[in-house]
Amino acid sequence: PPTREQCALIREQVGVWYRPLVVFLEETGMRWGEVTGLRWAHVDLEAKHLKVKEVLSEDRGTLFRKAAPKSVAGFRTVPLTPQAVEAVETMAARFKPVETVSPIGDGRDLHPEELVFRGPLGGALTRHNFRRTWIPAIQAAGLARQVRNEETGRDEWWPRVHDLRHVFATRLKDLGVPEKDVQTVMGHDRGSKVTWLYQHSAEDVAAQVLAVMAPGPRAGVRILKAV
Repeated sequence: PPTREQCALIREQVGVWYRPLVVFLEETGMRWGEVTGLRWAHVDLEAKHLKVKEVLSEDRGTLFRKAAPKSVAGFRTVPLTPQAVEAVETMAARFKPVETVSPIGDGRDLHPEELVFRGPLGGALTRHNFRRTWIPAIQAAGLARQVRNEETGRDEWWPRVHDLRHVFATRLKDLGVPEKDVQTVMGHDRGSKVTWLYQHSAEDVAAQVLAVMAPGPRAGVRILKAV
Protein backbone atom coordinates (compact mmCIF):
# COMPACT_ATOMS: atom_id res chain seq x y z
CA PRO A 1 0.00 0.00 0.00
CA PRO A 2 1.05 3.64 -0.32
CA THR A 3 2.58 5.32 2.71
CA ARG A 4 0.71 7.89 4.77
CA GLU A 5 3.05 10.53 3.36
CA GLN A 6 2.01 9.53 -0.15
CA CYS A 7 -1.64 9.66 0.90
CA ALA A 8 -1.08 13.23 2.09
CA LEU A 9 0.20 14.13 -1.39
CA ILE A 10 -2.93 12.63 -2.95
CA ARG A 11 -5.23 14.51 -0.60
CA GLU A 12 -3.67 17.80 -1.63
CA GLN A 13 -4.51 17.05 -5.27
CA VAL A 14 -8.02 15.66 -4.81
CA GLY A 15 -9.64 19.04 -4.29
CA VAL A 16 -11.82 20.43 -1.55
CA TRP A 17 -15.07 18.69 -2.45
CA TYR A 18 -13.77 15.11 -2.34
CA ARG A 19 -11.12 15.58 0.32
CA PRO A 20 -13.44 14.59 3.22
CA LEU A 21 -14.24 11.34 1.41
CA VAL A 22 -10.57 10.46 0.89
CA VAL A 23 -9.70 11.33 4.49
CA PHE A 24 -12.61 9.21 5.73
CA LEU A 25 -11.57 6.20 3.65
CA GLU A 26 -8.04 6.41 5.02
CA GLU A 27 -9.15 6.96 8.62
CA THR A 28 -11.74 4.15 8.79
CA GLY A 29 -10.49 1.43 6.41
CA MET A 30 -14.03 0.91 5.16
CA ARG A 31 -14.83 -0.54 1.75
CA TRP A 32 -16.00 1.79 -1.01
CA GLY A 33 -19.58 0.45 -1.01
CA GLU A 34 -19.76 0.70 2.78
CA VAL A 35 -18.76 4.38 2.73
CA THR A 36 -20.97 5.38 -0.20
CA GLY A 37 -23.87 3.51 1.40
CA LEU A 38 -23.36 5.01 4.86
CA ARG A 39 -26.56 6.58 6.19
CA TRP A 40 -26.64 9.44 8.67
CA ALA A 41 -28.73 7.46 11.15
CA HIS A 42 -25.94 4.87 11.46
CA VAL A 43 -23.37 7.46 12.61
CA ASP A 44 -22.95 8.27 16.30
CA LEU A 45 -20.65 11.27 16.57
CA GLU A 46 -21.05 11.47 20.35
CA ALA A 47 -19.86 7.88 20.79
CA LYS A 48 -17.31 8.35 17.98
CA HIS A 49 -18.30 5.29 16.01
CA LEU A 50 -20.60 4.13 13.23
CA LYS A 51 -22.46 0.95 12.32
CA VAL A 52 -21.91 -0.80 8.99
CA LYS A 53 -25.33 -2.20 8.09
CA GLU A 54 -25.61 -2.00 4.31
CA VAL A 55 -23.66 -1.21 1.17
CA LEU A 56 -24.12 0.31 -2.26
CA SER A 57 -23.14 -2.01 -5.11
CA GLU A 58 -22.88 -1.49 -8.86
CA ASP A 59 -23.92 -3.73 -11.71
CA ARG A 60 -23.01 -2.48 -15.19
CA GLY A 61 -23.13 1.09 -14.03
CA THR A 62 -26.39 0.74 -12.07
CA LEU A 63 -26.29 1.38 -8.33
CA PHE A 64 -28.37 -0.66 -5.91
CA ARG A 65 -28.61 -1.21 -2.16
CA LYS A 66 -27.77 -4.47 -0.42
CA ALA A 67 -28.95 -5.42 3.04
CA ALA A 68 -25.72 -7.18 3.88
CA PRO A 69 -22.04 -6.25 3.56
CA LYS A 70 -19.48 -8.54 1.94
CA SER A 71 -19.75 -11.08 4.77
CA VAL A 72 -21.36 -11.54 8.17
CA ALA A 73 -18.20 -10.05 9.68
CA GLY A 74 -18.97 -6.91 7.69
CA PHE A 75 -21.77 -6.02 10.13
CA ARG A 76 -19.62 -4.18 12.61
CA THR A 77 -18.81 -1.07 14.64
CA VAL A 78 -16.10 1.20 13.23
CA PRO A 79 -14.28 3.77 15.41
CA LEU A 80 -14.15 7.39 14.26
CA THR A 81 -10.93 9.32 14.73
CA PRO A 82 -11.08 13.12 15.04
CA GLN A 83 -10.24 13.38 11.35
CA ALA A 84 -13.04 10.97 10.41
CA VAL A 85 -15.48 12.92 12.59
CA GLU A 86 -14.47 16.14 10.87
CA ALA A 87 -15.02 14.55 7.46
CA VAL A 88 -18.54 13.47 8.45
CA GLU A 89 -19.34 16.88 9.92
CA THR A 90 -18.16 18.59 6.74
CA MET A 91 -20.44 16.47 4.57
CA ALA A 92 -23.36 16.83 6.99
CA ALA A 93 -23.00 20.62 6.85
CA ARG A 94 -23.15 20.51 3.07
CA PHE A 95 -26.27 18.37 2.69
CA LYS A 96 -27.95 18.10 6.10
CA PRO A 97 -28.85 14.41 5.67
CA VAL A 98 -32.04 13.13 7.29
CA GLU A 99 -32.01 10.56 10.09
CA THR A 100 -34.56 8.19 8.58
CA VAL A 101 -33.55 4.76 7.33
CA SER A 102 -35.76 3.83 4.42
CA PRO A 103 -36.51 0.16 3.69
CA ILE A 104 -34.28 -1.30 1.00
CA GLY A 105 -37.10 -2.83 -1.04
CA ASP A 106 -35.83 -3.82 -4.48
CA GLY A 107 -32.58 -1.93 -3.88
CA ARG A 108 -33.03 0.59 -6.67
CA ASP A 109 -34.37 3.48 -4.60
CA LEU A 110 -31.15 4.83 -3.13
CA HIS A 111 -32.65 7.62 -0.99
CA PRO A 112 -29.59 9.89 -1.28
CA GLU A 113 -31.11 12.33 1.22
CA GLU A 114 -30.09 9.82 3.94
CA LEU A 115 -26.50 9.37 2.73
CA VAL A 116 -23.49 11.01 4.36
CA PHE A 117 -21.15 11.01 1.36
CA ARG A 118 -22.51 12.22 -1.98
CA GLY A 119 -21.42 13.76 -5.25
CA PRO A 120 -21.42 17.52 -5.89
CA LEU A 121 -25.01 17.38 -7.17
CA GLY A 122 -26.24 15.51 -4.11
CA GLY A 123 -26.58 12.07 -5.68
CA ALA A 124 -25.01 8.76 -4.68
CA LEU A 125 -21.34 8.31 -5.55
CA THR A 126 -20.21 5.89 -8.24
CA ARG A 127 -16.77 4.41 -8.79
CA HIS A 128 -16.76 5.55 -12.41
CA ASN A 129 -17.38 9.19 -11.56
CA PHE A 130 -14.89 9.24 -8.71
CA ARG A 131 -12.14 7.80 -10.91
CA ARG A 132 -12.34 11.05 -12.88
CA THR A 133 -11.08 12.75 -9.75
CA TRP A 134 -8.84 10.03 -8.34
CA ILE A 135 -6.66 9.27 -11.37
CA PRO A 136 -5.76 12.94 -12.10
CA ALA A 137 -5.02 13.34 -8.37
CA ILE A 138 -2.54 10.45 -8.16
CA GLN A 139 -0.97 11.62 -11.40
CA ALA A 140 -0.58 15.19 -10.11
CA ALA A 141 0.90 13.77 -6.89
CA GLY A 142 3.57 12.04 -8.97
CA LEU A 143 2.60 8.57 -7.74
CA ALA A 144 0.51 7.07 -10.52
CA ARG A 145 1.72 4.03 -12.40
CA GLN A 146 -0.02 1.29 -14.32
CA VAL A 147 0.28 -2.26 -13.03
CA ARG A 148 -1.10 -5.57 -14.26
CA ASN A 149 -3.83 -7.15 -12.16
CA GLU A 150 -2.86 -10.83 -12.08
CA GLU A 151 -6.44 -11.93 -11.39
CA THR A 152 -8.14 -10.01 -14.21
CA GLY A 153 -5.21 -9.59 -16.59
CA ARG A 154 -6.05 -5.91 -16.91
CA ASP A 155 -3.83 -2.88 -16.42
CA GLU A 156 -4.88 -0.72 -13.47
CA TRP A 157 -3.72 2.54 -11.97
CA TRP A 158 -1.80 2.38 -8.70
CA PRO A 159 -2.53 3.41 -6.03
CA ARG A 160 -6.18 2.37 -6.09
CA VAL A 161 -8.88 3.86 -3.91
CA HIS A 162 -9.12 0.44 -2.24
CA ASP A 163 -5.48 0.77 -1.19
CA LEU A 164 -6.56 3.34 1.42
CA ARG A 165 -8.11 0.38 3.24
CA HIS A 166 -4.70 -1.28 3.26
CA VAL A 167 -3.14 1.94 4.57
CA PHE A 168 -5.54 1.86 7.51
CA ALA A 169 -4.77 -1.77 8.29
CA THR A 170 -1.04 -1.18 8.13
CA ARG A 171 -1.45 1.72 10.53
CA LEU A 172 -3.29 -0.46 13.05
CA LYS A 173 -0.61 -3.14 12.84
CA ASP A 174 2.15 -0.56 13.30
CA LEU A 175 0.35 0.80 16.37
CA GLY A 176 0.34 -2.69 17.87
CA VAL A 177 -3.41 -3.30 17.68
CA PRO A 178 -4.01 -7.05 18.21
CA GLU A 179 -4.74 -8.94 15.02
CA LYS A 180 -8.16 -10.11 16.25
CA ASP A 181 -9.16 -6.47 16.81
CA VAL A 182 -7.90 -5.45 13.37
CA GLN A 183 -9.98 -8.30 11.98
CA THR A 184 -13.09 -7.11 13.85
CA VAL A 185 -12.83 -3.44 12.90
CA MET A 186 -12.12 -4.18 9.24
CA GLY A 187 -14.81 -6.82 8.84
CA HIS A 188 -12.55 -9.74 7.96
CA ASP A 189 -13.60 -13.33 8.53
CA ARG A 190 -10.09 -14.65 9.23
CA GLY A 191 -7.16 -13.05 10.96
CA SER A 192 -4.75 -14.90 8.68
CA LYS A 193 -5.85 -12.68 5.78
CA VAL A 194 -5.00 -9.60 7.81
CA THR A 195 -1.48 -10.89 8.49
CA TRP A 196 -0.90 -11.79 4.85
CA LEU A 197 -2.06 -8.46 3.46
CA TYR A 198 -0.82 -5.96 5.97
CA GLN A 199 2.43 -7.14 7.57
CA HIS A 200 4.69 -4.18 5.40
CA SER A 201 -16.14 -7.46 18.50
CA ALA A 202 -18.09 -4.90 18.95
CA GLU A 203 -18.34 -1.35 20.33
CA ASP A 204 -15.82 -2.08 23.07
CA VAL A 205 -13.32 -3.22 20.43
CA ALA A 206 -13.97 -0.04 18.44
CA ALA A 207 -13.40 2.05 21.56
CA GLN A 208 -10.15 0.23 22.34
CA VAL A 209 -8.87 0.73 18.80
CA LEU A 210 -9.84 4.40 18.85
CA ALA A 211 -7.93 4.86 22.12
CA VAL A 212 -4.80 3.61 20.36
CA MET A 213 -5.35 5.65 17.19
CA ALA A 214 -6.33 8.89 18.94
CA PRO A 215 -5.05 8.75 22.54
CA GLY A 216 -5.70 12.41 23.23
CA PRO A 217 -5.77 15.92 21.78
CA ARG A 218 -3.23 16.16 19.00
CA ALA A 219 -2.69 17.80 15.65
CA GLY A 220 -4.09 15.82 12.78
CA VAL A 221 -5.21 16.03 9.21
CA ARG A 222 -7.23 19.16 8.63
CA ILE A 223 -9.87 19.40 5.93
CA LEU A 224 -10.33 22.66 4.09
CA LYS A 225 -14.04 23.12 4.54
CA ALA A 226 -16.24 24.50 1.81
CA VAL A 227 -19.84 23.87 2.77
